[in-house]
Formats: sequence, structure tokens, C-alpha cells
Amino acid sequence: MRYFKRVLELVGKHRKLFITGLVLAFLKDFSFIFIFAALHYAFSHIQAWNTSVALHCLWIMAGGILYHFLFRYLQDRLVSAEGYEMFKNYRLRAGEKLKKAPMGYFNDQRLGNIQGALTSTISVLENYTVMLLTDIINGFGIAIILTVGFFSFHLYLGLLMIPILILAAIVLYRLYKVAMNHVPLQHEIEQRMNFAVIDMIRGMSVLKIFPMDNQKIYKDTVQQKANRIYEEKKEEDIHCEVDYAWRAKLYGFLLSASSVCLMLLTAKLYMAGQINMAESLTMAVGAYMIFLGLGPLSDGAFLYVKVPSNQTYIDQVLNIPAIPDGEIKKVQGPFNLAFENVRFQYDAKREIIKDISFEIKEGQKVAIVGPSGSGKTTLVNLMARFWDVNDGKITLGGEDIRNYPTELLLKQLSMVFQDVYLFNDSIINNVRFAKPEATDEEIMAVCQQARCHEFIMEQKDGYATIVGEGGANLSGGEKQRISIARALLKDAPIILLDEATSSVDPENEAEILAAIDELCKGKTVISIAHRLSTVENADQILVVDDGQLKERGTHNELLSKGGIYASFVDARTKAKGWRISNS
Repeated sequence: MRYFKRVLELVGKHRKLFITGLVLAFLKDFSFIFIFAALHYAFSHIQAWNTSVALHCLWIMAGGILYHFLFRYLQDRLVSAEGYEMFKNYRLRAGEKLKKAPMGYFNDQRLGNIQGALTSTISVLENYTVMLLTDIINGFGIAIILTVGFFSFHLYLGLLMIPILILAAIVLYRLYKVAMNHVPLQHEIEQRMNFAVIDMIRGMSVLKIFPMDNQKIYKDTVQQKANRIYEEKKEEDIHCEVDYAWRAKLYGFLLSASSVCLMLLTAKLYMAGQINMAESLTMAVGAYMIFLGLGPLSDGAFLYVKVPSNQTYIDQVLNIPAIPDGEIKKVQGPFNLAFENVRFQYDAKREIIKDISFEIKEGQKVAIVGPSGSGKTTLVNLMARFWDVNDGKITLGGEDIRNYPTELLLKQLSMVFQDVYLFNDSIINNVRFAKPEATDEEIMAVCQQARCHEFIMEQKDGYATIVGEGGANLSGGEKQRISIARALLKDAPIILLDEATSSVDPENEAEILAAIDELCKGKTVISIAHRLSTVENADQILVVDDGQLKERGTHNELLSKGGIYASFVDARTKAKGWRISNS
């Protein structure tokens, strides 16, 4: 009953139509009455059989077929079709939730669970939720029809149904208990299997470089762990099948035996003169038909555990914490960005940002420098509100960024980072992602500014070229320039850069630097900087170490202090002059 309520919640505004469809699914079972009516009429007139009697029987059967077709059609329209619509909407709502989740939510474990939930699990629900509901309703409907119908034929036939239904209920309950023992374990193994598959795919290059052998040291590699999970999944599925199968066969035998008992009792009642020939023959012919509708309940007992369990699991996985939206609908200039006593930590173990305060004026070029792990990227991510601060506040235009809707805040920012992600779509659509209403001419113009028009036109399909998953068909430098074109098209007032040239070859570096220059014209630029040329020209340099703002100023000001920044410049200068000797 609890799951039925959950399904009605998912159906939403179409709830009344869905319930109407379930009622029609129940009424559909009354088509059995037409079959028995035709049989009874035929046997009642067996000695006076003629064309009129045959046509009368055919009309009754045709009425039954039409009745069944009509109610089945309405059931499919109101219930089955709504089931697919329901889970389409569920996927869309899940996508909206994912977009509003903090980036910290997407760790590797959750990614495996989310992938499993939105692919295999939701497909199971899509295929079996409606089947489960209609099977249960049909089973109850047929049980009611049979019991009432048998009582109408003869008291003893009706009484025979009571122990049959009781025994069937006992076997179905045992099937339900078996499912309760196995389904949770199957879910747990499937979750671990999803995570293992993702781990293997991500680490495929490592697995190829370091192939397994028979040495003991490799017993706990990712691949071996995955193999053990696959074996565990196989063993559990076989165990479940063995436990379930013989009970399901017992249920089928019970229904067949009930048909035989019904035939014997019908024959006995006829011989005792308590029912006539027509009634006896009708029950004899229909004996193997009348329990057909109860047969699917053996599968329904398993689905009654698996489907609600899957729904509970997917609801838990997609119970995604949302970053709350503010109510201010417009960012008032100037677009000054400020940190005020900001503290932040990803978890309770370690504080990453420790009481940092600074202000960036509109139009300034700011470089953030510091050793690896000092909190530079975290600062930029906090500006984009990928996470919310634990203490203090970040302001834009004088207002706490938490007071703006997330979508409005992100419209003010363009981001170009080292790790560029492109969708498995055409180049033009990947650029258009920044501005869906952009014309092809606008997109080509920004691609020319980003120095990527030339290599795009060299592709076989030009701007219609499919880039592959994550942009796999393009080089790192090409992907980077497309991401810059995307940022140019967005035309946001604030640019966030994670040194985009640090992982590209010299040939691409010059093109990317030229593209970045185009991107940054007239904008506020905040750059995580590793290169001296970027840092030296900054209006303000923020030196971060161990989550704290250690130094702040211009290039010359910080050099004169002889602190962390001066050491950074000295190290870069020495590295720049390093050469390989031929001696």
C-alpha cells in the first residue's frame, strides 16, 4: 500500500486518470464472464444446435473480445503509457536536482550509485512498475470473480475456492519472503559492481600499462576485486533462482491441481444431479482457463519486493542536497567580488580555507598563486558557488552570492579550466551550449576569436563534427580553444581561469594565449596562475598557502618583500633558464 501511494505521488497531476486506468484493469477481467456465458449457452443448446445458436455464441464471444480489447486499450493509454511518462519526468527532475547539487556531492561512490540508479535501476522500474500493479489488480479481480461465479453455480464449487485461495496465498507469501531475503543483497552487490566498473573504465590505461600476472602482490588489484564481485553476483543470482524456482513451480502445480479438483467436483455434482449437463460441461471446459489469471502472481510476489526496493533505492540516491537559491533577481554594478573572513572545509577532517579576506574590483586582472594543495582552486570554486562557505561570506556587487539564484550568479561568470569537458555532440552545439539562441554566424565569429575556426574547418564535417565522449576526438589544445570560444559566446563580465596552457604543447600554447587575450578584453579576470608572464601583468596578486592569504599586492610590491612570492618568482626564473647539456 505504501508503494502504491508512492506511485501516485510520482504520477502527480495525472493521478485521477491513472487510478481510472487501474479500475479499468480490474474491470477488464470481467471478460471471463462472456467466455463462460458463451460456453453455457452452447452446451444448453447442444441437442438443438443450429446456425442461430452458433451465431448467438459467436456474438457473445465477439462481445467479450470487444469488451476485453476496449478495456485493455484504455488501460494501456491511462496506465502503461503514463508509466513511461512518469519515469521520463522522474529522469528530468533528477537532472534538475543534479544541476543544483553542490559539487562536493559528486564523489566517486555517488557517481557509481547515480549512474546505476539512472540507467539500470530506473529501467527496471519503467518496465515492471505498471506490470506489478496490473498483475496484482488482475489477480485480486480474478479471485473475486471466480469465487462469486462458483458460488453462483453451486455452493460446493464456491466453498472449494476458499482452501485453494488460502493455499495459493500461503505459497505466494513464502515467495515474498524468499524475495525479501535475496533482493537487498542483490542491490548491495549491484551497487558495488557499478562502482567497480566505473573504477576499471577510468583506470583502463593503468591496467594496460601494468598487466596482471600470477604473483601474489596483485591479488587485490582493481581488476581482481571486480572479478570477485562478478563471481559474487553470479552466485547470488543462482542461489536466488534455486530458492525461488521450486516454490514458483509449487504454486503452478497448485493451480493445475485446483483445475483437476474442480473438474472432479463438477463431475460428482452432475452425477448427483445437483447441476445440469450445460453447467457441468461449462465448468469442465473452463477448468484450465479460470486460473490462468492467477499464474502471473508468482512473478508478482518477487516484483512486489524488487520494484518497491528499487524505488526506495533510487529515491535515496536522488535525495540530493540542493544549494538554496536567493531571491535577488539582478546583480547591481559595479561587479566587485569580495571574500570576507571566509572559512571552508570539504569534510570535518581538515579546514581548506582559513579566514581569507580580499576584494577584487571590477575590471581588475588578479592572479592567485601558491603551492599545490594550498586552496587556489577551492577559492575559484567558491566564487562560482560550487560549494557554500562554512563561515564568512562572498559578495558580488555588494550582496552575498547566496542571495542570488544560482543560475543568475553563474551568468556573471565564464570559466576556462585545465580539464575541459565537451559533450558527445557536434562542435557547433558544444559552443552553442553557452548561449542556446546564438546564430551560426555568432558561433563562427567567436571561434575565429578563439583561434579554433581554422582547425574546425579542416575537419571532415566542419562545425558538424562529432567530438566524441568528453571531446575524445580532439587534442587537448583544440578542446581548450573550443572551451574559450564557449566562454567568449557567453560574454560574462567575470572570467575565471585555471592556467589553461599548463598541459598543452608549445604550438597550441601560442594560439590559446591569443584566444585568452581576446576573452579577457574589458573583463574582470581571476586566474590561477603558474606562469610568470600571467602573474607579472596582474593588477593584484594573491599568494595563498595552507588555506591562508599570506601575501597580496602587485608584482613589484611582493618582490620587494622577499617572501613566498619572491621565492616563487626565483624558482620560475631558474626553471626558465634550465637547459639540457650536450656534454
